[in-house]
Amino acid sequence: MLERIARWSFRHRWRMLLLWIAALVGAIALQATVGGAYSQDFSLPGAESQAAFDLLEESFPEVAGDTADIVFKAEQGVDDPEVQSAMEDLLGEIQNVNRVEGIDSPYSEQGQGQISQDRTIAFATVHFSVVENQAVPPEIGTEIVSLAEDVDVDGLTIEPGGSVIIFSE
Repeated sequence: MLERIARWSFRHRWRMLLLWIAALVGAIALQATVGGAYSQDFSLPGAESQAAFDLLEESFPEVAGDTADIVFKAEQGVDDPEVQSAMEDLLGEIQNVNRVEGIDSPYSEQGQGQISQDRTIAFATVHFSVVENQAVPPEIGTEIVSLAEDVDVDGLTIEPGGSVIIFSE
């Protein structure tokens, strides 16, 4: 039976192509009418992981929300005064962005583990506040990317990353 289907498909390849196109269009139309909306709500009421998330949000709100990473590489080293000044200024500007709860800077005492051994690459972690299980709006990620692009130091490359940044692009 499969041999007959294959032979018919080969002999009537244009009809077969039209059938596949019609099937694809039908599947897309079906998904659009019957399929649900995309969601970034990751709450699972009653699940142990949700209870852990709720406890984290209650006890440590500064680390309970989404995060973004600001990774930077400096040919002259991240300890170079010009690089350090530019990055601290950038992190200060990011701190003033809506819903930013805090920043773990590689220049702080706790952040020394966020600098590579050769001291040319480092990262800062940006913590966002939780607002009623709502995801951080894409505009905030776009604003952070824009602030990073405005930094102009020779030999310094800045790459923001994380889900907040990805969903803003």
